[in-house]
Order: sequence, then structure tokens, then C-alpha cells
Amino acid sequence: MPSDCRSIASVHKRSYPGVKVTIWEDLLARNLKRRGVKFERQYRIGPFIVDFLVYPSLVVEAEGTAHSHTQQRDTMRTNYLESQGLTVFRISNYMIREDSEGIADMLCNQQRHAASRYPTDIDTSTLLVMEGLHA
Repeated sequence: MPSDCRSIASVHKRSYPGVKVTIWEDLLARNLKRRGVKFERQYRIGPFIVDFLVYPSLVVEAEGTAHSHTQQRDTMRTNYLESQGLTVFRISNYMIREDSEGIADMLCNQQRHAASRYPTDIDTSTLLVMEGLHA
């Protein structure tokens, strides 16, 4: 097989799991929208890009995503996000697929609880601790 064909095959092989994950993330996003939950997808917080930021202070990471991390990196990432005042939920793609409505309900309830602890006019720019990174 020519080397450029191998490169193309390699790209397709690596991207296939990401396509599958996007479907589950889309399903969760649809259920969050239906409930009126304010959120951003693929949102930069400091040196990390999280799968979902549910305002004002919840982070949802879909586990099993194409950007698979080691447990050590996940722990470092979670510690950083929590140090920024965020609550991190790591939810498996399987659970998102099987119960995206239940997960959306749980996040909606968590959002209401978190919002009651924060002023309604929170400046989300305070969540962007860029540490020398530029958007």
C-alpha cells in the first residue's frame, strides 16, 4: 500500500471513534437545550478544552472520547478545573447513549443548585484563566 494511502487509512481509523462520540454528545446537547440549560461545547478553560461547560460552574467530560487521557492526566485536569471553582462530571459515552435524558435532568438540577450560589450576572470571563494561552 502506498504511504499516502496508509496515512489516509490511519486518519480514518483515528477519526471514527470521534464521530461516534459526537453522536452521543449531540444527543446530550439536544436534551440540555430542550430543558433550557445554558451551556457551551468544546470550551477552553485555561490550558484545557472541556466537552461541555454548563453555566455557571459545571463541567461535563464525556469519557471514552477520541482524546483519551491517562488517569494521571485526567486527575491533573480535574484538579485544575476544581481549583477554578468548577464541578466536574465525568460521564461515560455508554451512559450518555443509554440515559441522556436522565443525565440532562441531573445536570439541569445541578445547574439550578449551582446558580443559586452565584450571582445571576456572573462574568464568565473569570472562568477563562488563560495562563499565557491566546484564544
